[in-house]
Amino acid sequence: MDIDNFKETFRNQCREEVKEIYLESEQEGEFHPNLFNEKLINVWRAASMNGIDEYDFSYLVHDVIQANVALVTFPFDQPIAA
Repeated sequence: MDIDNFKETFRNQCREEVKEIYLESEQEGEFHPNLFNEKLINVWRAASMNGIDEYDFSYLVHDVIQANVALVTFPFDQPIAA
C-alpha cells in the first residue's frame, strides 16, 4: 500500500470515529459538545501521528457534524479558522 492509499484509508477511519463519537455525544436528541470535544482529542492524536494535518482534520469534522461545528473546540495547539 502506498502512502496516499494509507492516508486515504486512515482518513476514512477517522471519519468513522468522528461519526461514532458524534452519535455517542447525542443524548435524547441533544448534542453535548463537551463530551464530543473530550473524545475528539484522542481521534486527533491518532490522526496527527498518522500524517493528517489540522486542515484536513477540521474539514473532516465539519463534514461529519455540520450544524454543530460551531460548538466544537478543536484540540490543536493553535486555533485555526473554521
